[in-house]
Amino acid sequence: MLIDTNKLAKIQYHGEAGITQSCLNAITRLLQFGCQIEKVKLLTCENCHSFLLSMARECDYIAIKSGFASGYAGTGSVGLATALQLLQRHCSWVEEIEEYVVASSIFQRIDDSCLLTTDIDEINSLKPVRPYRIHKYTYAVGFNDSDSPEQYQRLQQEFPRIIPLRFIDFRIADLALKIKDQPDSTLMSAYRRLEGIIRKRTGLEGDVIGAKLFTKAFRGENAPLYWENVEPAEREGRAAMFEGIYMAFRNRRAHRELKLSLDEEMREFMLVNELFLLESQAIDRDQKKEEA
Repeated sequence: MLIDTNKLAKIQYHGEAGITQSCLNAITRLLQFGCQIEKVKLLTCENCHSFLLSMARECDYIAIKSGFASGYAGTGSVGLATALQLLQRHCSWVEEIEEYVVASSIFQRIDDSCLLTTDIDEINSLKPVRPYRIHKYTYAVGFNDSDSPEQYQRLQQEFPRIIPLRFIDFRIADLALKIKDQPDSTLMSAYRRLEGIIRKRTGLEGDVIGAKLFTKAFRGENAPLYWENVEPAEREGRAAMFEGIYMAFRNRRAHRELKLSLDEEMREFMLVNELFLLESQAIDRDQKKEEA
């Protein structure tokens, strides 16, 4: 049967029907990458659920397919509670999430990625479910306090481990792509690169390594590298960051095998990245004198 594409709603579809984790991943991707969600509608058909999200940019709507369920203990119910709490916590500007009961035909078209414009109009004309029962979907699986440290930590686990490439110094961008697979060697390469850059800029050689190298490079009124238009106390604080991060992280890595989680490895990489960014802002004192 031919489909009149002019009747199809021009929206995006995320997730796989009936696959809870796929639909949860779709929601966390949207939240992680800053998509501006203006309104959240929970769509219900019997004990199955999907979401229709109104967006501020890119497109008018995004539909999350029916990977969620309620009314029984299981992955679908836990997934629904998780999705609701993620959206409530990370879209605090959104009006209260409302639930709408939709026809099975509309539900099926969401899962088939072929909603009609008339379906969108029908959904928008529906009245929300009363009495309000969104909270029951979270309470039913024991998610009573989304503000508790334990619950917040559990929600965090839904987000992917990623390095935000927008903020990565170009000199270690290649290492950012390797950190998941080779965390130890990747971090040691980053530390060595940073020391090499400082040595080249300052001419400091010999046995001046690690934290001592940064002390000589950045500390004192006549240090070879400094930050312009920065208060002396702040300069000292920045120099202390180089010394402290090397003493707290690089030294232990250089002298023994570590058993760290990937989360810890990636956080350490971001610390080293900040040192690269600070170094790039530092000015060569001798070069500045010559220009003057």
